[in-house]
Amino acid sequence: MHIMILGGTGMLVYATALELLRAGHQVSATARHTPHFGQPFEAVKLHLLDVAQASSAELQHLFAGVEAVIYALGPDDREIPPAPALPFFRKHLAEQTRRIALAARAAGVKKFVVYGSYFNTFDRQHPEWQLQAHHPYIQARHEQAEQAIEAGAAGQMDVCILEIPYVFGVTPDRKPFWKEVLFDRVLYGFRLIRYSPSASQLCKSASLRCFHS
Repeated sequence: MHIMILGGTGMLVYATALELLRAGHQVSATARHTPHFGQPFEAVKLHLLDVAQASSAELQHLFAGVEAVIYALGPDDREIPPAPALPFFRKHLAEQTRRIALAARAAGVKKFVVYGSYFNTFDRQHPEWQLQAHHPYIQARHEQAEQAIEAGAAGQMDVCILEIPYVFGVTPDRKPFWKEVLFDRVLYGFRLIRYSPSASQLCKSASLRCFHS
């Protein structure tokens, strides 16, 4: 199967591409600049294209002969746009996904997979939290899923939304996101515990609930 991945320089895309290659698929990817991933990623046919700026005609030409598209584009919850945030997330998630999904369907693509967010899973499992009402990113992710499914047009193109949880990993020549936000802080915390004379008392008095808050 010929599979195209949109957003060819991310960690998820890198891992996805390698798995697809191992499974014997023909893999293409788009990126705004050439990644330096080396082998075996060099077997991926790379198209240097800013998909967000491409016209519908350019997208249909890109998708010619492609059987499945993996959509791994757009901002995540780390993005902090100017208020109000909803128009920004709606434009770059829901509206852009719909436009590209429609172009894929018009080009004859049969399967369209969106890399979504685990926040949608939480919202569905705990409606009492009202996550969409309180967070524009989560609302836009919900709209993205709806728009993608609608673009599939009742079976003309199968649409799947993957609500991906926390992912740890690395890609060649790139510092992992988690290094600064988690591991560096954990290492720094370990130094405090190791050298602070009151650390043992703090550990004894701390509630496990603190680690889940």
